[in-house]
Amino acid sequence: MTTMTARERAAVCVHEAAHAVVAALHGARIETVALTPGHPDHAGRCDHTGNLTASAEAAVTYAGPYAEARYVYGTHPSWREIKSVLDDQCNSNGTGDYDLLVASAGPTPRGVERLIDTAWPAVVTVARQLNAEGRADHAAVCAALGIPAVDGHLSAQASAIRAGFLPTSTR
Repeated sequence: MTTMTARERAAVCVHEAAHAVVAALHGARIETVALTPGHPDHAGRCDHTGNLTASAEAAVTYAGPYAEARYVYGTHPSWREIKSVLDDQCNSNGTGDYDLLVASAGPTPRGVERLIDTAWPAVVTVARQLNAEGRADHAAVCAALGIPAVDGHLSAQASAIRAGFLPTSTR
C-alpha cells in the first residue's frame, strides 16, 4: 500500500474497528485488530475466533465497508457510496471484504447498518485507539461497547445494542 493521508488512515481505523465491534456483538473473541502498513493487499485487519454462523460472518464482513462509507460520505451513505467502498475491497488472494461477501452467496446483511449506527460511539473509540496505537484487542473492544469481556455478547448491554439502544457503561 502507498502512504496514507491522515483521513485515509482514519477511514481504515473505522473500517477495522467496525469489523471488531460487530464480531464481538456476535460472540467472537477479537484476537487483534490492527493497522498493517506496507501490506500489499490491505491496510488493516481484524482477526477473531469463535463459532459464528454464516450470516454472522457476513455481518462482520459487511460492517467494515459500511462503517468506512459512513465515515467518508456521512451518516447515511447511499448504496452507491457503500458499493464504491466495497469495490476497493478485493484482494489478489480472494480474501477482501467484497470477495467474502460474494462468496457468502447470501443477501447483503443490511441490518448491520442499524447496528453500526447504534454502536457508532464504540466504533469511534476503537478506531481512535487503532489510530493512536496501531492495534486493539478484545478487552478494548468490549470496553468501548460497555459489555463484559467474557460472554459479553450474552449480556443485557449487548442485547440492548442489537435492539437499537445506545450502549451504556457497565460501571
